[in-house]
Formats: sequence, structure tokens, C-alpha cells
Amino acid sequence: MRSRKVKFDFKVSKRKMVSFLLCIAPILATYASPINIISMGEVLIGVVFVMILGTHKNKGYSKIAYFLPFLAYICITTILMSLLQSNILLSEVVKELGVLLIYFILAIYISSRMDIICFLDIYVKVAFLCSIFLVLQATFHLITGIWIPGIIPNLPGADTANTSTFIATTTRACSTFSEPAHFAQYVAIPLVYTLLKNNKQTSDIKYMSVILLALLLSFSGNAVAVIAVAIGAYYIKMLDIKNAKRVFQAVVLATISIIAFCIVLKYSVSLQSLLERLTSGEIVGKTSSRYSGYVRIVRGYLVYNKFDFIYKIFGVGIGNYEVFAMQNAGDVLLSVTSMIPGYLNGIQYYLTGGGIIGLILYLRLVMKKALTSGYVNKIILIEFLALSAIAAFNTNERWFVFLIVLLQGDFMKDSIIRRKENEQDIHNNITSYN
Repeated sequence: MRSRKVKFDFKVSKRKMVSFLLCIAPILATYASPINIISMGEVLIGVVFVMILGTHKNKGYSKIAYFLPFLAYICITTILMSLLQSNILLSEVVKELGVLLIYFILAIYISSRMDIICFLDIYVKVAFLCSIFLVLQATFHLITGIWIPGIIPNLPGADTANTSTFIATTTRACSTFSEPAHFAQYVAIPLVYTLLKNNKQTSDIKYMSVILLALLLSFSGNAVAVIAVAIGAYYIKMLDIKNAKRVFQAVVLATISIIAFCIVLKYSVSLQSLLERLTSGEIVGKTSSRYSGYVRIVRGYLVYNKFDFIYKIFGVGIGNYEVFAMQNAGDVLLSVTSMIPGYLNGIQYYLTGGGIIGLILYLRLVMKKALTSGYVNKIILIEFLALSAIAAFNTNERWFVFLIVLLQGDFMKDSIIRRKENEQDIHNNITSYN
């Protein structure tokens, strides 16, 4: 009988360990592994994959036919378009296409076998701790003018030679991430999950409040998008419910949010700078000193518009964009700024790589389950699309976590059933042990 209990305890701890490793993978994405092209976050995703090999699939998992149209199309298009073009860097094409396929294969396998509710519960707690640290960073800097580093110095960086580079260039609170945008992307799901719960506990309100405060203190454009979508969704949900108490709560929250924003705006140079970036013409590239908004949001579409008709429909292939754009749309690509010529946001990445057809297939893949699921799933999808429109949100660990959640279907509805099944399993194991 004792062996049954040991087996049950191991099963529970393994489920939590898988969830925890997946939660911290985006945090460790800052660091390079011994294999330079692979980050430590990607190593953890690989470990999760190995840990759940051979486990049973969840009910309602996505079959391979769900993913096949997009994956087959992007592979065929990339190969054909690479053959049609000259001066293509074959190594870059193979690397990018390989990374994309590996990410999707891992997402397919892991999402069909992990316990999403266990994952989300742990995810919220980890995001809460990261948010507390960011608040401490911002407070300490306000008092002393010194940034507390959230990144371990003098280690190989995934996007730079050394992590000390991130620390030396810190100008805003980033928590344990290399930049505020990454923090905002990471906490978006926990914010929506806690904010839109029907029956909030005291702990949910605590988590939600600290995450919101940390997002405000990050002064990131990504944070503005995350907060706007989440708060807007909350108001719509509250006003849709014919409950005077909840409507009153929504009005109180709106009032507090406006007052807090006005206070922070008055005393924060960082937020004033952010608003200037959004309103000074940067997004259309008319300022002389800043072009980040233009590069992140606009330039990719202007370059795509310069493509020949066939490439607009079918794309130029994954990994071909920078070389192709330099050869065929160089005047547009470099007309305003030459900063990061290969940069594309998440939507532009699939639009230029797979054309209109590729983008439609990609959006169908990430949207289909959420659109037929509950309200929380739909808002997480909107957060995903909003971030994809303003950031390089593709084939990285934060994007991967979003994909895992979006592929789960209506997890809020299923959570009640799953928890009842878990409670029954616990009862059965205890009965067997006794």
C-alpha cells in the first residue's frame, strides 16, 4: 500500500515541477546556455518536454491536423521562395525555420499534456514575486538614484555578449528581465487571469493590485497596452452583469485608476517621456531623436507594401526578410532610419514571411480555440494580438507561454471539472492507502 502513496506524491510534485519550470523559462531567457544559439529559457522548455514524455493527453487536446495547414504552408513557401531569390543566407533560413518548427512542435506536445490550472496558479505567484521586485527596484531608485540589478552580472547573455551590458544600460525598472517590455509581456496572462475571475479571493486581489502597480512603474509601451486591454475587459464584464455592487466596484476602480495615473504622470519623467513618444510623431517617423515606435509598429508594413504582388500573397519565406527587403525595398527600409533593419513585430513577421495566406493561417491557429472559449480566453487572445502588433512577439519564451495557454481551450470552464476529478483521485488514493 505504501508504494501507491509514494507514486501519487511523485505524480503531484512532477506536475507542479513541470509548471514551475515553464513559468521561469521566460525569466531565464536573458541568459545564454553553453550552446550560444540556445537560451537557458529554451533549455528549460526542453527539460519540460522530456519530463512529460509518454504522459497521457488531456481531454480536448489539439490534434496535429489543427496545426498542419500552417506548418506545411510555411515550410513549402520558405523553401520555394528561397530558391527563387538570390543572395539568400541559407544558414539564416534554416535556423529561423527550424526554430519556428521546434517551438510549435514543443507547444503542441506540452499543451496537450500539462495541467493548465496548476500552471496558471503557479504562474500568478511567480509573476507576483517579479512584480514585488520591480516595485522595490523603482522605490529604491527613487530614493537613492541607484538601480538594484535583477539580472545576474557577468554571465553570457542570450542577446548580448554579457549580461552586465543590460545592467549598465538600465534606465527603467525591469524586474528580473532585460527590459520593461519583456516584464509587461510576461505578467499579461496572470493579470487577466486574476482580474477577470468570477469569484476572487483576497489573494487574487493582492496579486492583481501588485502586478498593476508594477506595470505602471515599468513605464513601458507594452505595459500600457496590457493594462488598457485588461482594465477595458474588466469594465465591460462588470457593466454586462446586472449587479449594482459589481458596477459600483467597476466605477471605484476606474476612479482610482485615473487618479493614480494623474499622480504618476505629474511626478514621473519616465511616463511623461513615454507619452511624448506616443504623441510626438515618432510612430510615423517624423522625430529626429527617436524612431523606436516607427521601427516597432510602422516600418514593416511600409516595406511589405513595396513587395511585388506575388510576395504580398505568399510571403518571402521565414528568414529571408532582411536580405530581400534590402534588395527590393531598400529605399523604404532605410528612408527614415537604418536602426535594426531586420526588426519585425509579431504580426509583420508572419505577414512578410508567409504573406497574407501565411498570416491568416497563423491567426487561425492561435485564435480558433480562444474564440470558441470563455471570456478570459478571449481577452488573453486580445492581449496576445495587441503585443504582437507592437513588439517582436514570436518564437521566444514569452510568446511560447501565451501559445500554450491559447491552445488549451476553455480552461476556466474546465477547471471546475478538473479540480473535481483531482479531488476524486485524491480521495480514491487515500481510500486505497487506508
